[in-house]
Amino acid sequence: MMAELTALKRRVAELEGEVAGEKVVTRHILEKLNRLTDLVIETNMKVDGLSGKVDRIASDVALTRAQLIALEPKIAGIVADALRDAWKAPVS
Repeated sequence: MMAELTALKRRVAELEGEVAGEKVVTRHILEKLNRLTDLVIETNMKVDGLSGKVDRIASDVALTRAQLIALEPKIAGIVADALRDAWKAPVS
């Protein structure tokens, strides 16, 4: 009976050691998970900020494009006027 009790105590001690090891691993995994979660949240916040900036740039590009399209028919006249003024200017 004493040998069985000793064997049981040894086995319980082994299992306690294994449980302690599993706790360490679990804590490590949870710590890493918390850090990664924080990084994901931080990255999402940065992406949201960049998304707003990209939207503003896209709006500016669209406005500039519209202005260039509106200016296109006038370019020939602007160039002709500039050349005419340049030819009229006295040569020094």
